[in-house]
Amino acid sequence: MCCCNSCTNKWMCCCGCHVTSGSLVIAWLYLVSSLLTLPSAFSALVSQYHLVAFNLIHLTLTLLFCLSAIPIIVGEMCTQRTHHMYLPFLIINPVALIVALFAAIFAPSANIMSRVPNHRQHDAAAVFVATSMLFVLILSLNIWMYSIVYRAYQFVKRYGQEE
Repeated sequence: MCCCNSCTNKWMCCCGCHVTSGSLVIAWLYLVSSLLTLPSAFSALVSQYHLVAFNLIHLTLTLLFCLSAIPIIVGEMCTQRTHHMYLPFLIINPVALIVALFAAIFAPSANIMSRVPNHRQHDAAAVFVATSMLFVLILSLNIWMYSIVYRAYQFVKRYGQEE
C-alpha cells in the first residue's frame, strides 16, 4: 500500500516500510549499538593496551556514529522532518567507514602474528580471516543502511513533510 501520492518503490525499504521509517530504525540501531560499544571502547583506551592509536580510533568512531544518529531520531520524534537532519549521518558515516577500513587494513597484523608462538600462528591466522569476513559483512550492512538513509534524505528534500 502506498502511503503518499508520490510514493514509488524507490521510497520503500526491503521490509516494506517507508525509507523515512527505515532511517529512523537505522538511527536507533546506530545509537543503541554505539552506546553499548562505548564502555568497551573507553575501557580499552584507558587500559593502555599496546594499540593505543587503534583504540582511540575505535572510541572516536563510536562517538561519531552515536552523534550522527541523534539528529534523525530527534527530527522524526519531534515531527520536524527536514533534509538537514540526515546530513550528519550522510557525512560522518562514509568518513568513519573509510577510517575504519584503513584502520583494519593497517592494523598491525604482522605485529600480532610475530607475537604469537609458531605453534599458535595457524589459530591466529584463522581468527584474522574470521575477523576480516565479519568486517566485510558489517561494511556491506553499513553500505545498505547508508543507501536507505540517503533515499530518505532525497525523499524529504523533494517532498518535505508529507509521507
